[in-house]
Amino acid sequence: PNIAEDESDKDVFKITRANQHEIWETSFMLSCIPILSKSLIHISPDINIRGTKYQRRRFLDNYHKEKLRLIKKCLTDLNDFCNNSLVGRLKFDEKYGQANPSIQKVLREQNCLEYLERVLATAFPDPDILKMARETVLHMQKMTGYTVHHSTRKLRMERKRHAFHEKESEKIREFMVHLVEIGQSVYKLVKSICRDNMENEIYAYTFIYTFEKQAGFNIGAVECIKAILTNNIKLLFQLHNSNPEEQIKGRHDRKFVTDQDIDTALPESNPLKFFVKILKN
Repeated sequence: PNIAEDESDKDVFKITRANQHEIWETSFMLSCIPILSKSLIHISPDINIRGTKYQRRRFLDNYHKEKLRLIKKCLTDLNDFCNNSLVGRLKFDEKYGQANPSIQKVLREQNCLEYLERVLATAFPDPDILKMARETVLHMQKMTGYTVHHSTRKLRMERKRHAFHEKESEKIREFMVHLVEIGQSVYKLVKSICRDNMENEIYAYTFIYTFEKQAGFNIGAVECIKAILTNNIKLLFQLHNSNPEEQIKGRHDRKFVTDQDIDTALPESNPLKFFVKILKN
């Protein structure tokens, strides 16, 4: 920026001292983002399942498992951070368990949604992996009656009881359980970042087609799409007919379109109908 010749307040740089709480939040964010950005090699099925023998040399060894656990813990902590439920973080004027708008803004500005979308696209690159993930979840729920977040421990118990499983297929199944847990944690975090935050909902719409491709495979995509679009059917309809800049200016117009409007304006294959059907279910 250019500094004006005439002295004014705009030419003054004001330096303030950050308090301990702000320093802690900044340090926390700086520690989490690299975990997400460097996680792709550890969660990629193309490397860990389909890769060469050299690429798969550390598949589900102790180092790999520790990396997967670290990724899941990072996602859980970020979600708690966003919802004022992270231990040691809550300030006296904030409500426990309530989405924090300032943190939502910081997560958006630090490109957290981009990293999360990249994690989803890497972990579930094609329908075959998504089908494996869904089958893994259904199998574990059927065998144990537990939710997927309890299935890693139950899987180890099941392996001891059922020795007929081949070692490689067991490792692939355990890896898929880890991927499902990561995928569900990602979608849960996206919902938290967008909760009651119109600006973040609009921004998250950028990645809606990644979410759409993963809908129906029990990893949380449908619930995430509902959370983003439930109060934005009008916005979604407007996005189809004009550019995003115009929508941001008029985002407070929340009047809902009718089914007739959609049927008249859109072809049968338009993804808007897919989203509207989700919202009605």
